[in-house]
Amino acid sequence: MKHKLGRLDFQLLAVFEALLQHGNTGRAAEQLGVTQSAVSHSLARLRDLFGDPLFVRARGGLAPTPKAEVLAPIVLEIVTITRDRLFVQRHFDPLAAERTLTLAVNDMGEFSTVPGVLERLREEAPGMNLKTVQIEPERLNDAMETGLVDLALAGPIDVPGELFQQKLYDTSFALLASADSAFSDPLTAIDYAAARHVVITTGRGDRLPLEPFLERLGVQRNALLTTPHTFMAPFIIERQRDLIATIPVTLAREATRKFAVKILRPTFELPAFPVFQFWHRRFRSDPFNLWARDLIRRSLADRGLRPL
Repeated sequence: MKHKLGRLDFQLLAVFEALLQHGNTGRAAEQLGVTQSAVSHSLARLRDLFGDPLFVRARGGLAPTPKAEVLAPIVLEIVTITRDRLFVQRHFDPLAAERTLTLAVNDMGEFSTVPGVLERLREEAPGMNLKTVQIEPERLNDAMETGLVDLALAGPIDVPGELFQQKLYDTSFALLASADSAFSDPLTAIDYAAARHVVITTGRGDRLPLEPFLERLGVQRNALLTTPHTFMAPFIIERQRDLIATIPVTLAREATRKFAVKILRPTFELPAFPVFQFWHRRFRSDPFNLWARDLIRRSLADRGLRPL
């Protein structure tokens, strides 16, 4: 029995099904996309495997033997299950979905992403909800491999493991100061270095270009406050006339509409950086993950954030 199972493959069963349906090697070959001689060769293997002619010449073509008629329902069931369940591409229907989309993202990423994603989600997948989490880059691969996190949104980071990435858009930094500060505008590198700063720290694995840029410029910031929370900057800057913060330009622009702050023009060009979405190799072709990645991309495009 084991010897015979080792000789059986799906193509032989597909040939059996086609011969049963058409009773003709030529039409069976056409259905399967192979040559007529290939069908004849497979039939010979089937006959040897089952010890029976299986299909014999009769009026109008090939007719199944009693042995083939016994095998027919079993073979058809195997072929149907294999074709319709094993190889069919699963479809994700967002309108019928009831699940959570989990994003690994920091507070700045939430600001840039969540409002647009929520709008799209409520319109396209009303039964779904959104969850955001913060995970260190070194833990990201494991969290995404297990499905704890569906997608991650971040600037350039070191991501060990089997992660893919797609560039979503480019952004840059801006200088934020109190609306009634005495800083010169434009601000020189000398004045920038002399100022007291609110410095935003990032997690391990971060490859944002600001610190390398300042090193090349020969500037070391004099930090009065160091915090990992980007959104602290406008609250602090508004009340401290002698402080300055270097933050992503999207947040800086929004802060000028909500707080008594202003954006200073530097005499030097601050570096730009890309923002990516990341996913795990395991879910590269998963229909839900594919849909979620497209949702993120489209929600950001709605806000005018696209790759440059």
